[in-house]
Amino acid sequence: MIATEFFLVADRGALKVYLLSKTSTPKLRLAETVAINGARLRFADEFTDQAGAFPVSNGSGRGTATAIAERQHLIAEDENRSIRQIVAKIVDVLRANQPRHWSLAAPSSINATIVDALPADIRETLTRNLKKDLVKSSAGDVLDHFRKVSPHTLAA
Repeated sequence: MIATEFFLVADRGALKVYLLSKTSTPKLRLAETVAINGARLRFADEFTDQAGAFPVSNGSGRGTATAIAERQHLIAEDENRSIRQIVAKIVDVLRANQPRHWSLAAPSSINATIVDALPADIRETLTRNLKKDLVKSSAGDVLDHFRKVSPHTLAA
């Protein structure tokens, strides 16, 4: 079966690829689940600086202070790495299958970043974009959320 429409559901830690089968009633079938590496680890699980402290000189030459701001750069880099992995996998799936239409659901905190990072030819075939985290939802619930956006294209 060649699927004509794909539904991709993503968050920082996973990407799920669903295929729409249009028989007597439309139904989503989970085709693939991809775990995004490192996205679920806590900072303390990866780094062992005591209490998150990074030594910083106070400028007087006497004693040192500690700073936690360096952590933000590492967290931002992890986020960027996760987004790049999600985008790369979306591109791989869609270029390999070349569906006429596809839909995306991702949390609002990363949705625009994912869409902006997609190549123009992939972005042009995006028909529905939900700013919702549906990764833990069942296939039926995912279809229901997309049906609310454009019921005429997913009629039961």
